[in-house]
Amino acid sequence: MTIFSKTNLTLFLMCGALGYFLYHEVKRQPDEVPRVAAETVQQTSEGSRTQSVQLQSMPPRQQFSQLIARPPFSATRRPPQPRRAAVVTKPQPIARPKILLVGTFVNSASGVAVIQKAGVEKQIRLSLGETIDGWKLETILPDRILLRSQDDAFEVKLREPSSSKRQ
Repeated sequence: MTIFSKTNLTLFLMCGALGYFLYHEVKRQPDEVPRVAAETVQQTSEGSRTQSVQLQSMPPRQQFSQLIARPPFSATRRPPQPRRAAVVTKPQPIARPKILLVGTFVNSASGVAVIQKAGVEKQIRLSLGETIDGWKLETILPDRILLRSQDDAFEVKLREPSSSKRQ
């Protein structure tokens, strides 16, 4: 046998022995596990001996006052500050934009709304899902649109043509 083969055989035997010991440690019955609690022996009326287990109680908290005041595993050696409950603030509602609906184009897949902001001459085209002043265009119908922001929604109807502009 070569040295390489002897090394392999030695490692194989060591792994087998380790596996054997690990297997038996895992399969050990609970009554074979060493007890941490103090055991006392009692006599019964027939004279036979029985064992009962008494669990040791925890020492009083005052004995740990130095550990509580200066925790050994803290970098600052100061106890952690109690966590404050996060204050949930409701977001401020977004002001509704002052817009006029000039026209809509609706087909089976999508649509376009033509709007005009109050005080502005230029018209804006919005597709579904686009936003204006924080409000998302959610629905386009032939005569109105629906805008949504957070928990609020409002509808803008198509403006009626004014008689002064007709000639």
